[in-house]
Amino acid sequence: MADGKTQRSIGRRALLVGGGGVMAAAALSGGYLLSPIPRLPGRKLLTATEAKVGLAIYETLFDEPGAPTAAQTDFLGRFDEMLGLLHPQTRTAFRAGLRALDLATIPSMGSRFHALDVAGRKAALRAWEHSSYLWTNVVMGFRITVAQMFFESDEGRAACGWSLGCVPSGREG
Repeated sequence: MADGKTQRSIGRRALLVGGGGVMAAAALSGGYLLSPIPRLPGRKLLTATEAKVGLAIYETLFDEPGAPTAAQTDFLGRFDEMLGLLHPQTRTAFRAGLRALDLATIPSMGSRFHALDVAGRKAALRAWEHSSYLWTNVVMGFRITVAQMFFESDEGRAACGWSLGCVPSGREG
């Protein structure tokens, strides 16, 4: 170069090795995110990984004293049923999103989402809610889905004091 600085170039070998590494990572993670995984025993569609991630989101959202547990609200039964109601392509995307969410905490927190303690999971959800448009919407979608399973149960509705209809006063007219 004219000003005496040397120009640094990327050699063909480095480009091939780097590109091969990126392709291998994409193939492996894409295979993990989209590959079929055996169902959880007793469930129609839900896998063990999906159940762990779903339960982790549930426990994070409803981490309140006296709140019904996932077992009390039959969260996994409702979650499994909901998966069956999704269009097959939507179901595939939903499952890939659950797996991606589970893996997304490894670089920053050193562990899968479902293996973090409640404080770590809350921190991750808060960070994602205020990050990219994609992650904000992914987290919002999972929050809505898990909350729906909670509020569909009698235990969930009772825990928040919700009731349907009018309470008769006992007075005529």
